[in-house]
Amino acid sequence: MSGEVTQATLDTALAEQTTQIDNIRQLVAGGGFTTDVHKFDSRSDTLVWAKKFLPGTPMYGCFSDVLIVLAAIRNTVSYAEDMERSEVHMTRVKRHPAESRVVQSFMTTIPELYAGPKTGVDATSTKFFGAFKEYSKWDAGMITSTGLYNRIASNLPSTQQGLEATIRTRLIGYPEAIQLCTQLLSLSVTFVNTKATFMATFYRELKISAFGTENPGAPAEKLCWKIVTLCIRTLFVELRKVRVEAEAAHTSEDNANGLYLWGVLQAHRVMKDFADKNFSMHPAFYPQLMMFLFENGTPRQDFDELKRMVKELKGLPGLLEKLSQRLDNALSRIDSLEKRPRK
Repeated sequence: MSGEVTQATLDTALAEQTTQIDNIRQLVAGGGFTTDVHKFDSRSDTLVWAKKFLPGTPMYGCFSDVLIVLAAIRNTVSYAEDMERSEVHMTRVKRHPAESRVVQSFMTTIPELYAGPKTGVDATSTKFFGAFKEYSKWDAGMITSTGLYNRIASNLPSTQQGLEATIRTRLIGYPEAIQLCTQLLSLSVTFVNTKATFMATFYRELKISAFGTENPGAPAEKLCWKIVTLCIRTLFVELRKVRVEAEAAHTSEDNANGLYLWGVLQAHRVMKDFADKNFSMHPAFYPQLMMFLFENGTPRQDFDELKRMVKELKGLPGLLEKLSQRLDNALSRIDSLEKRPRK
C-alpha cells in the first residue's frame, strides 16, 4: 500500500533522531571541535567522517594531542637493539611500539614522561609529577640545559618530523585525512610549547607577587612550584575525562579510527580552553588551588597573598568566589578555635 511505512523508513528516521540526540548531548557536554577540514559536531558525526575519509585499518600513529606527542618523545639516537625489540613487539602483537604508546596514552591520566620511573610512582608523585618535583628537575637553566623541559624541547622537532612522516606514509590516498592529522599535530606541538612557557612564567609570577622576590627561599619556591604543577595536573585530569571514551578503541577495529579521532578532538577542545584562559585562569583550577593551600596548612599571610595574586590574574566567576568565601569562613573558624584558652 502507498501509505504504508516501511521498516527501512523507520530505521532511517530512528537513525536521524539518534544522531540529533547525540549532537544535543555533546553540545551540553561542551561541544565538538572545528578544524580546517571539517566541523566535528558529535561522536556519531566523527564516526561517519572517519568511515568515509580514513582507511579501514586503525591509524594509531596518525592522530595527535598533547599526551600522544609527549608519549612519542624519544632520545635523538636510535640503537639497533631498540629496532630489534620493536620487531619482536610487532611480531607478537601486530602493532608497532609507537602505536602501542598511543593506545597506552588513552589509559593514563598523567603522561608517563611526567610521572617518572615506575618504581618511584606513588600518590604524591602523580599529584606533583615525580619526574620534576622541583623546578630544577624541570628546567635547570640555559647554562646546563638539563631538566625534562630541555629534553622535550631538544627532541620535539625530530618527534614532530617523525609523526609527520607517519601521517604521510600511512594516509597515502587520503588527502583530507592527511590535512586533518597534520593540523592536529601542529596544534599539539604548539600546545606543548605554550604549556612550557606558561609554567615558567606562572612560577616567576607566583614568587614575585606572593613573596616580593624571584628568590624567596627554598620553602616558598617549593610551594610555588607545587601550585604550578597542580595547575598542569588539573589540565590532565580534565583531559582524562574526555579521552577515556577511546580507552578501549583498539579493541574495536571497525570503529577504532573514529573513536580515537573523537577522543583526540575532544582533547583539543580542552587544550584550547586551557590555553585561551592561560591555564591558571581555567575555572577547574581555582578550587584545586584553594583546597591545596587549605589542606597543606599554608600560613595565612602567604595564603592571602597567593589567593589575591591568582584572583588578579583571572576574573573569577561568582561560583568560585563563593567557594573562596566558604574557605575563608572555615579559616576564620579555625583561627577562632586556635585562640580559645585551652583547658
